[in-house]
Amino acid sequence: MKLLLHTKKIFNKNGIPFWLDSGTLLSLYRDGRFNPNKNLTISVPAKYLHNILSLKNSFPPWYKLHVKYDKSGYSWIDGNITKLYFTPRVSFKHWTSRLNINLKFDKGEYTRWVSGLACKQVLSEYYSNLGTINVSGETFYTPGNIEEYLTLRYGNWREVVNQWDTNSDDGAIIDKKTMLNLTRKTRRTNPKQFKRVVRLQGKNLIALKKLLSEMTSLLEKYDIKYWLDFGTLLGIIRDKELMPWDHDVDICISGEDVEKFLANKNKFPFKYRISMRYDNTGRLPGTLRVAKVKFLHRKYLRLFNFQELYLDIFVKYKVGDYYYWIDTATPKRVKAKYHENLDTIYWDNRNYFIPSYVEQYLTDRFGDWHKPVKDFDSSLDDLAICDQLQYKPKRKDKTHV
Repeated sequence: MKLLLHTKKIFNKNGIPFWLDSGTLLSLYRDGRFNPNKNLTISVPAKYLHNILSLKNSFPPWYKLHVKYDKSGYSWIDGNITKLYFTPRVSFKHWTSRLNINLKFDKGEYTRWVSGLACKQVLSEYYSNLGTINVSGETFYTPGNIEEYLTLRYGNWREVVNQWDTNSDDGAIIDKKTMLNLTRKTRRTNPKQFKRVVRLQGKNLIALKKLLSEMTSLLEKYDIKYWLDFGTLLGIIRDKELMPWDHDVDICISGEDVEKFLANKNKFPFKYRISMRYDNTGRLPGTLRVAKVKFLHRKYLRLFNFQELYLDIFVKYKVGDYYYWIDTATPKRVKAKYHENLDTIYWDNRNYFIPSYVEQYLTDRFGDWHKPVKDFDSSLDDLAICDQLQYKPKRKDKTHV
């Protein structure tokens, strides 16, 4: 609440309009209190983005401002920033963990935005004629015709729902026909540029080969099924070597072995550090998306904005006749036959597991894989990309609204 009041004061002083929105609006209007998940959400017209960024030093120093980039994969909004959010530099149990500032793009009759991975829109009239609500003596703006707005977004909003997914359950999500008519765009939206970009040559090549050999040997030791995949597999099959313009190596494990992997990860050599990346959008049966294995002694290169070498361990989850995974915020799938029974390849003085029918697999992923493509965009060019609406597993850990 304190951060919200700070934001209100700063925005009012600088003429930046905002209103309570999404779960914050719903819980406050329905229950008379803020959402118990502790995150607060407001919305602002997108044209004020740069005004807000210029004011970041006006906020209390114990809060940090973050930028959220567009991961929808579609040309739906102007620019690549979907929202800003504040988090405390030091988290405490009873403090608000985040203040989300959603950017709303006025397109005349309709106003658009991106939330999570979903493209959304509502009539602009909800935001052009704002209402008000009182909270502990403080007055905040809300969308106009609030009950109609909540019905559009949440359906029967008076009923508490324990499973609600912003990527699939919001009534503001555009229909599939509209989405399929949009131009696809890259999900590689982070503008970070490295001062030094590494390549798989010389010592770097030797180091990653050793990392790959040691990690796969450990997976075999703990009976964790793995296989070479992505650009690593392609380079070894086509060129008999890792691709020199790459900076990592890729392997995959099955979702069935995630628990076994997590139980043994602390037994891996101390010289490597392992960090987990999770996907909480409900698109996979599990939450672990990828484990990144990096060299511990290279950790501080990040302070100098140098790119690191690493090994990615992606998790593929079997559902029916397919294996699903998330790569660069992009849902993908391939036929299960490629991963159910693995083949082996002898490379760099040892055997590695690879997908069955490997040439057909590479064709299903890369098309004409015999031809090198240096600017391959995994969020656009991978033929394994599937419509994010094709598969929606049931999960028990979605947001309470």
